[in-house]
Amino acid sequence: MSERFKAAGATRQTVSQIWNREGTFKLGFMWEYKDERAFVQCQSLFREAEVEFQKRTGIAWKITPTRGIVLTDMHF
Repeated sequence: MSERFKAAGATRQTVSQIWNREGTFKLGFMWEYKDERAFVQCQSLFREAEVEFQKRTGIAWKITPTRGIVLTDMHF
């Protein structure tokens, strides 16, 4: 969906690996946008991606505040 996010105004996505306990980790995703309008346009894409992800994997997303290190950094 990266081309659709780019067209909606997303400019960057960063993926971080977050360690909370020994032997376990989470992935964190940070997005940057051209402006507030782009942020709003991308929200519908996030909802669509969440539904598709849950349909394909059976895993529901859980949003929690965390700290981590950057693994990938994509500029669109």
